[in-house]
Amino acid sequence: MTTTLIWGKQVVTRITGSSSAEVITDGAVVQRDGEIIEIGSYRDMRAKYEVDEEIGGSNQVVIPGLINAHHHVGLTPFQLGALDAPLEAWIISRWAMRDVDPYLDTLYCAIQMIESGITTVMHNHMAARLPADVGLFDAASQIVDAYEDSGMRWRSPCPTATRTIWFMKMTRNSWLPCRQNWRAESAITSMPAQ
Repeated sequence: MTTTLIWGKQVVTRITGSSSAEVITDGAVVQRDGEIIEIGSYRDMRAKYEVDEEIGGSNQVVIPGLINAHHHVGLTPFQLGALDAPLEAWIISRWAMRDVDPYLDTLYCAIQMIESGITTVMHNHMAARLPADVGLFDAASQIVDAYEDSGMRWRSPCPTATRTIWFMKMTRNSWLPCRQNWRAESAITSMPAQ
């Protein structure tokens, strides 16, 4: 088990209003294998825990992980050659974009988000952007793998699609369209926490 102490001049522990927050000055967060164990003053946390790694510093601010509540793809249309244009021309230019490997595209965007402080994402899958030789289930499975490999928490916008993708990945079952997922709800009752 790896224990890390993350410290900063200010540690934001909770947002209490539109312009207020609970902040610990010269604070620290102790985490073990990705789980927050305790938050407190740097001096107290340093004395209480034997850590494998210490990151941050007296000129840093520590904030909770951010959430990207609406995300589609890693490489942007602009990066793939679709210039910013009026909607109709832009949509047509997207048709000419090259195929992108779903796993690598998702892993690339996960790395970008993590570097920006985002720890949780709502992934809105883009079926129109799949390579011709990759089916929807295989692409969804690759996307799940990429998020899991990155350590990022993820969800799908369809209420049960996240569970369905995970369930199908474990059982290699066939894809159920979002509308029909409610029928599978009773069969999918437990899923590991993300």
